[in-house]
Amino acid sequence: PAPPDSAGKPTEEPRQQLEQRRQECWTEAARLQQEGKWPEAIAAMRQALDTERGLFGDASPEVAYTLSSIARGQEERKAFSDAESIWRQVLELIEKLHGPDDWRTGDARRALEACRRLAGFSPEQRSRLETAARQMLEAEALFNQGKPRDAIGPARQSVEIQKEILGPKSLSYANGLSNLANFLLAAGRYAEAEPLLREAIQINRDVLGCKHPAYMAALNNLAGMYQLTGDCARAEPLLKEAVQVVAECYGQRHPDYATALNNLGGLYYTEGEHRQAEPLFLQALELRKELIGTKHPDYATSLNNLAGLYESTRDFAKAEPLYRKAMELRREVLGTDHPDYAASLNNLAGLYRATGRLKEAEPLYRQAVEIDRRVLGEKHPGYARSLNNLAALYRLMGEYAKAEPLYHQALEAIGTILDDTFAVLSERQQLAMTRSFRQTLDGSLSVAIERGSGPQWYPYVLAWKGSVFARQRQTRLAAARPELAPLLAELQETTGKLATLAFGIPAPEEQQSWRERVEELSRQKEDLEADLSRRSADFRKSRQRASPEELQAALPDDAVLVDFLEYDRAGPQQRDLPHSKEPVETQRRLIAFVLRAGSPVAAVDLGPVAPIREAIDRWRAGLGDSKAGKEAGQQLRDWVWKPLEAHLGKPRIVLVSPDGALARFPPAALPGEAADSYLIETCAIAVVPVPQLLPEMLSASPAKPAGDASLLLVGDVDYDAPLEAASGKDRSGLTRSETIQFHNLENTRGEILAVRDSFELAHENGDVRVLRGRQAGEEAVRRETSRRRFLHLATHGFFAPLEPDADASRNTGSSKEPYALASREFAAFHPGLLSALALAGANRPPQPGVDDGLLTAEEVASLDLKDVELAVLSACETGLGSLAAGEGVLGLQRAFQVAGARTVVASLWKVNDEATRVLMERFYENLWSKKLGKLEALRQAQLWMLREGPDRGLRPIPRKPESANESSKKLPPLVWAAFVLSGDWR
Repeated sequence: PAPPDSAGKPTEEPRQQLEQRRQECWTEAARLQQEGKWPEAIAAMRQALDTERGLFGDASPEVAYTLSSIARGQEERKAFSDAESIWRQVLELIEKLHGPDDWRTGDARRALEACRRLAGFSPEQRSRLETAARQMLEAEALFNQGKPRDAIGPARQSVEIQKEILGPKSLSYANGLSNLANFLLAAGRYAEAEPLLREAIQINRDVLGCKHPAYMAALNNLAGMYQLTGDCARAEPLLKEAVQVVAECYGQRHPDYATALNNLGGLYYTEGEHRQAEPLFLQALELRKELIGTKHPDYATSLNNLAGLYESTRDFAKAEPLYRKAMELRREVLGTDHPDYAASLNNLAGLYRATGRLKEAEPLYRQAVEIDRRVLGEKHPGYARSLNNLAALYRLMGEYAKAEPLYHQALEAIGTILDDTFAVLSERQQLAMTRSFRQTLDGSLSVAIERGSGPQWYPYVLAWKGSVFARQRQTRLAAARPELAPLLAELQETTGKLATLAFGIPAPEEQQSWRERVEELSRQKEDLEADLSRRSADFRKSRQRASPEELQAALPDDAVLVDFLEYDRAGPQQRDLPHSKEPVETQRRLIAFVLRAGSPVAAVDLGPVAPIREAIDRWRAGLGDSKAGKEAGQQLRDWVWKPLEAHLGKPRIVLVSPDGALARFPPAALPGEAADSYLIETCAIAVVPVPQLLPEMLSASPAKPAGDASLLLVGDVDYDAPLEAASGKDRSGLTRSETIQFHNLENTRGEILAVRDSFELAHENGDVRVLRGRQAGEEAVRRETSRRRFLHLATHGFFAPLEPDADASRNTGSSKEPYALASREFAAFHPGLLSALALAGANRPPQPGVDDGLLTAEEVASLDLKDVELAVLSACETGLGSLAAGEGVLGLQRAFQVAGARTVVASLWKVNDEATRVLMERFYENLWSKKLGKLEALRQAQLWMLREGPDRGLRPIPRKPESANESSKKLPPLVWAAFVLSGDWR
């Protein structure tokens, strides 16, 4: 590195002359060093040292720096005795300047120890270390030239040598790991970079502690990866800490401090927090201008970032000259064959696109695509985004024939990137990364609808939709292997601790420690998930993606699949359906793909999502038992179902994969063709959460041998049962909001007894385990679920949304934040904590180290339920949860299926206790005594209630005053349609 800038006291000799002589000495030393002439280089450094002593005195940071450079030169000459003597001087001087506990003193002490160790190496070892140093310099040069792929090979060789000779706890080895990881990140190879970053962080933490710039640099690298994969929530605390520690180590007038500010500003910019980002960008720009000058790549980065901010706020007049200046500087400093120059081309073209100058944007986008293809390769995120940008431009220009192949190439690249990267990410991080690429899929569908080529794009929709669900399920199944059992057990324990804390409200004096503990457990959980995913990657990669043809071949002749997807559609013009409102530039729309054996895939554009969502909200307000609800139901049939009828044929079974708002509506409750009829009367309807798993599911046996029949029944739960604290666990001042209180469900006792009776009549040698009262605790339920083929859980369930919802019944109480996790920031990390089943002791205050009586979706997903054929969640709202675009509902139903359950029956709203008991009795009689398939057993039970319920006293009480069709002899969906079957319907 170049010597520090002079800033000392004046001397007798004119300062300007001393400065000039100092610079000449350092320039000569650098030239000689590059030529390998170390004695001459050291002599030049000593001349520089003399001038520095005249400028700054004997005890100055500049003198210490030069002495350390001379010591390293002596090490290069193999003059270790001389080097050790100089390192002693350096240590003495730095300790005098900064004190014995300063990080710089620690660095000098470690340099002295390293010198002694180096002296003990054999000539062969020293030669190999010199080779490693040359290889890393070669890699860095290639990286700086914009060739990260070429840098990986020499960097990897260098790191291997360092680990072999210096050991796995060497700081040099850790630095090499960080460099290699950065090259891999720049090359788009995230899965390979992530474990290297973590290893480098651990070494730096162990050796240097958490208040050293090298440790913070390692954390900053990991934060950079989080940003690249769309996980801003995890990156933010790391970047904030980096700003603080760099300021403590270097002060606020240092290039690294400017970098830390810029990185944090970039995070806020990505999150749309422009007011927080702008002052950080401006401060970083001014510092860089002063400290490194206006001809440095980092200065160009600051210009570029500030321009992007102004463009986002539509201040194009400010943004354009900054973009141009950054682009010209990068061309001058980096050349035209560098990814950063391509990024500048992309950015300026994006501004042209935003301001309607489409023809000016095209050549810039095309040039950027070519540079990224040549430099980064065709499987790199940067190349995929460049393709997306050019395709989006052609879409806006109405040149769809040019846009389609570009979208195709981009989606192929993204598919490879996701497959490789998911192996090292937690579930939440996988969801974040998928969202970061979603605009490419949406853009391709926008073009496909315009060109009428929607069916050709279904393979991408099929691979995309539920991709995180599929990977999580495969990972959990793989984790059942004996060698991974300890890891899965640790994940279950950590998830349980996190859930207990999440549902507690800490006392004011304990809030800080509570938050720190929650953050610690959150990190542990995500690390365990990533480790589990990584260690089961071979298993998961062995599963090939299903194709549409494989789906059609797997479907029974009497079944049809309807796969829905919400997407953002944009184009030069909108041709909306009659029920839409005024056209907008970008619109959330719904598309459906219909698949059946022997017919081509059909793609049907169902129009804007907004009116469909509003109709679902109106329907749910009365659950089909009001005049407004009836009208909303008919609108949903007209908008969602009727356009599909021409492609459905006459199926006996309709498999529906919902997305977005449709996940909150039971399709069986749609009005039928005849008056006062419902779709359930025409066909059976099952939910398939992830269509790409259908062939795998259908190729497996739908049931175990009868001799293996076993049943777990949970009901008549004592929610006030005491929670026994484990020995050695500290209690805390946690309380629980009064809004989370559960009343006893008297009818569940009769329900589980009736289910038991039905099971024992059908399975003479069946094994039944009943958990009721205070026996129905979390630990017992977790233990027994993995041992049973059938699960029936009759208890309270709930889903707590973060935002006010048209369906007020979803709230457990009147409070908008019924428990501590109901903050938007918290739930963003753990959406599975918003849904839970209430078990014994659920009304008691939570205590650390003790099960709290709430079995959350997060906890369920960590169980091993691969042997569960059917799980019936006979509780309220077990089918609800947070919505994730393309992934469905992140709630209890999904959690049971991720854990391995083949089929789940769950509810979409609060259900009447008595009506549920009657429905379940009928369902199990149909399933076990009449030997009907699971879907048909549920359907026949619902039809019985629909048609005969009024005569059996099951009409809802009290009646809705605005109820429609008072004379109807059928029960409304409110009573019978809440439960939906998801998964294997056979």
